[in-house]
Order: sequence, then structure tokens, then C-alpha cells
Amino acid sequence: MKAFARFADHQGDRILTASYALSTLADLLGRDGLDHQLSDRDFKGLHHALKALADLMHCSAMDLYQTAEKIGREA
Repeated sequence: MKAFARFADHQGDRILTASYALSTLADLLGRDGLDHQLSDRDFKGLHHALKALADLMHCSAMDLYQTAEKIGREA
């Protein structure tokens, strides 16, 4: 069970970090009501950042599903 607790803590850290990043990106895209004067290069960078965060969340979810399935088989 210690291994699962470590795994859950790691996944929680990943998800929490992604939530902070997504919140910052939302502010840059105008959620905060401010005009951030983003260039085309900035928008391209934001596009790549969002894609990276989406991929991270996908990997985290798949890791969680696989671990839950493994624990279910062992129970």
C-alpha cells in the first residue's frame, strides 16, 4: 500500500501543477480581463503549452487507470 500512496502523491503533484499552469494560461488568454499584448509567437507558445498539458493529463489519467486495474486484480 505504501507504493500506491507514493504513486497517488506523485499523480496528485502532477495534476496540481497542471492546474496552476492552466490557470496561468487562462489569465494570459484574457480570463483576468487584462490585455497582455500577446504576439503571434506568444500564441504559438501558448498552443504548445496547452498541448503539453493535455498530454500530461492524458498520461496521468492512463497511469491512474492502469494502477487501479492492477490493484483490482490483486484484491
